[in-house]
Order: sequence, then structure tokens, then C-alpha cells
Amino acid sequence: MKKFFLAILKAACYTLLFFLLQVLVVAAAGVVFAVQQGFEFAMDGGSFDAFALAGQGADFVLQNANLITIVSSAAALFFLWPVFAVQRKKYALEVSLLPARPALAPAAAILLGLSFAFVLSIVLDLLPIPESMWEEYEQYSSTLADQSHPLIAFLATVLVAPVTEEIFFRGLVYTRLKRGMPTAVALLVESAIFGLLHGAAIWMAYAFLLGVLMTLLYEKFGTVLVSMAFHAAFNLAGGYLVTRVDTESGVVYWAALAIAAAVSVASAAWIVSMPKYRAPLAQGGE
Repeated sequence: MKKFFLAILKAACYTLLFFLLQVLVVAAAGVVFAVQQGFEFAMDGGSFDAFALAGQGADFVLQNANLITIVSSAAALFFLWPVFAVQRKKYALEVSLLPARPALAPAAAILLGLSFAFVLSIVLDLLPIPESMWEEYEQYSSTLADQSHPLIAFLATVLVAPVTEEIFFRGLVYTRLKRGMPTAVALLVESAIFGLLHGAAIWMAYAFLLGVLMTLLYEKFGTVLVSMAFHAAFNLAGGYLVTRVDTESGVVYWAALAIAAAVSVASAAWIVSMPKYRAPLAQGGE
């Protein structure tokens, strides 16, 4: 029972750290905006409208959501250094940032991530999802795909988010949960946490599914490098490649689904055929 509660506590601490650093960076961005606007009001001598300023501040945060993601992620990853250094633990070992074995495992994960993004996107189109849920999802998606800063959006979604989220959720939260509960339970709890932090209902549902898949990849190969590869490939395809499929053409639509499904099955079979790698344990032990 002690191991169970200790596992829950450690996983909760890492989840809270991930969340609070995002909140702090958002708050800092709001303060920067407020100071800037206050200075402009003072210089222009205009009237001060608190409600209007609050609305503009919220818009400012949304417009810079990707930059905020990059800054908060960098802060979170950097903050882990002193945490592990004080305990005399190795960073890479604690977060399971280890070499992939076999070496082709990340390549197989990339193929699976790219193809699965196409399959999931088309399947979602076919499901009877309420229009209100689609509108909520598209609102969130448009924020992250802000074309006013395309390079920042690309870096945030395809590079920074996969690296940071895999280190925290698979490398830290999941591994700590495993120490106090059965593997299957730890997998479901961690994936549920991962899904809940993704905002819109549709996003939460498929983030949970992705969390399960990425945790299984971690379990197979013992390193977050493979789940990172899948995560980055999925975000690349979902954010930049799927939208290029001509959904108005029935032939193209179903051909894309067939090809993507075939590649998903083939790459999944390739992954299953690879030997399971027993990575070194984190210094905290299992």
C-alpha cells in the first residue's frame, strides 16, 4: 500500500509540475502584455478599460500559444536537472531517454505515426460526432496552427510538444505509477491524465488512445525515443499532411484510407516482430 501511494504522489508531482509551469508562463505572458498596454495608456493618456484589457490579454495569450508551449516546455525540462542532480540521479536514465534498440525501432514508429494519423482523421470524419464538438475541436486546432507564426507553430507541435510530453508522461508519470500498481492500470491512468490535459472533447478522446499506443511503444522498447518518434510523426501528419488529402474526391478519400491502413498494419506488425528491449531501470528502482 505504501508503494501505491508513493507512486501516486510522485506521478501527481510530475503532472502538477508540467501543468503549473504552463500556467506560470501564461501568467508571465499576461503580465508582459499588461505592462506593455499600461505603458501605452500612460503615454497616450487614453482611458483605461479593465474589461477590454482582460479580453485583449486573453487574445494575446491565444495568439502566442505556440511560443508559450515552447517556453514552458523548455522551463519544465530544465527544471528537472536540479531535481535529479540533488538526488544524484542521471537525467537520461530517470526519464528513460535511452538509445533505441533495435536501431530501426524509431523508423517503424515514424511510419506508424504518419499512417495512423491519416486513418484516425478519416475515421473521425465518418463517426456521427455532434457539430458542437467539431466546432470546439476546430477552435483549439486553429489556435495551435496559427499561420501568423508558422515556424513557431511547427516547432511547438512537431518537435517541442512530443519531446516534452513523452519525457513527462511516459518517462516520468507512467514509470512512477508502475512502481505501485499493475502495468495495465498504470497505462490506463497515465493515458487518461494525458488525454484530459488536451482540452477539447474530441482531442481528449484520441489523445487517450494515442497515450495508450505510445505507452505500449515505451513498454516494448524501454525508451521514450521511440514514442517520441511516433508522437512527432503523428503531429506532423495530423497538422500538416492530412489536410492535403482531397476529401471531396471519393476515390482519393478511400484510397488514402486503404493505403494508410495498410501501412499502419505493416508497421505495427514490424514493431511487434522486433525483440523487446529491457532497458536499465531508473535509479529509483522499480
